[in-house]
Amino acid sequence: MQWGTVRMLGTFLSAPADVPPGVATFVAEQLGIDDASCLKLYPERLPTQHEHAREIRKLLRIRDFDDGDLQLRQHIAGRVWVSNDGPRALFDRAVTWLLRNRVLLPGLTPLGYQVAEVRKGEQRPLTARIAHAPTPM
Repeated sequence: MQWGTVRMLGTFLSAPADVPPGVATFVAEQLGIDDASCLKLYPERLPTQHEHAREIRKLLRIRDFDDGDLQLRQHIAGRVWVSNDGPRALFDRAVTWLLRNRVLLPGLTPLGYQVAEVRKGEQRPLTARIAHAPTPM
């Protein structure tokens, strides 16, 4: 279950067994498990979840968010300078960048704050530069 969520959603679910029944059935079929309800037992042993998460990170070469934070900030800053993207578009681009670069997504709220912070920080010098640009004759 965790393999699929990290590949499709970019994050590990806090409750990996809480997925729609259709998803659980599909995964159970893929694993050759007759009764998908046994997936509800998965959370009973937390160390197993952590072990699986470590293995998945290693196999898929996925980095923690802290490892990709600076690169993401640079990507967002670059978009602010070359586009007229608003906060929503920058957020969507940040999510796409994280998935493409195999970086685990943080929570949506922290990512939203980071995008807003970088955008605001880059708009100050951008606005100042535009304000001091020579006027055409």
